[in-house]
Amino acid sequence: MGVWFAVGLHLLWASLLLAGSEAPKHATALYALAELFPAKTGLAIILVTVAWCAMYGIVKHKLSVAARVMLLTPQQILLGISAAGALRAMILGHFADGVARPHTFLIADQSPAILALMIHTATILYLARSRQWE
Repeated sequence: MGVWFAVGLHLLWASLLLAGSEAPKHATALYALAELFPAKTGLAIILVTVAWCAMYGIVKHKLSVAARVMLLTPQQILLGISAAGALRAMILGHFADGVARPHTFLIADQSPAILALMIHTATILYLARSRQWE
């Protein structure tokens, strides 16, 4: 389920980026990604591609465990970058757009990005070790 959550999240972010406004790029979870990939259409394409790779890695039955992990790795990297951006906001005491908030507020608000990374990692490890992919 952790992988499917990330697929849904990345497809939602891509949809918001393609909807027209630059605003989604300034959301804390997307900001670190937008710094690496400043063109919103390019970032949306990357998000869709990563989601597609993860879906393929989960549903394709004739793949080795190593191939599945490789297909999930790009999604893991994007989740890591988002989590790093969330952690940065927590430590600095302000959102990516500069709005200051108490650290406890930012932890409560941004912890889902970090939890998504942790759950995604645990899901990959579980599936790889449980032999469900063999």
